[in-house]
Amino acid sequence: EIAAKVDEVQGANHLSISEVWEKCGEWFLFRLSTAFGVSVEQMEQLMAQDDNLAFAASFFADGSKRRLFVCMDSSGIVTLHSKLPAQPPEKMLYFLRSQTIATASSTDDINLDDFICGDVPVGVLDHLSLLSNEVLYPVFSNTVSQETMSEGTHRELTQHLHKFLSQAYIM
Repeated sequence: EIAAKVDEVQGANHLSISEVWEKCGEWFLFRLSTAFGVSVEQMEQLMAQDDNLAFAASFFADGSKRRLFVCMDSSGIVTLHSKLPAQPPEKMLYFLRSQTIATASSTDDINLDDFICGDVPVGVLDHLSLLSNEVLYPVFSNTVSQETMSEGTHRELTQHLHKFLSQAYIM
């Protein structure tokens, strides 16, 4: 039943949505079901509503699309967005493409390792502050990082990181 819905729309560069979904669907649904606390089967049914499948598949197939936000409201309705929603919902997952690539002409061109997935917690600023201070700052201030870039580049990066950290800091 999902396959019939999926074949209704053509994907980027003449890849059918069902071809893209066959390659990415299981990976995508697993992450959504885990984050939103529903079964993969329930998530598959929720994704079959509206044009969610086509929207998600076009994100995976179109190399110029860099981000996808998947939101679920308290009533269980799933919406997909290419831009951050004006009103962040209670639960939201993001998918980022690590680099812009050419639009896929076959499913072999889609590499799931090119995608980063994460959730946006309710206390996003607390989360960002912790992540910045406990992960990003140590990575960039690490001596290995200093050895792999010029002194000027390292100084500029450190200045920008300190500025960012001061703005993301939560008391």
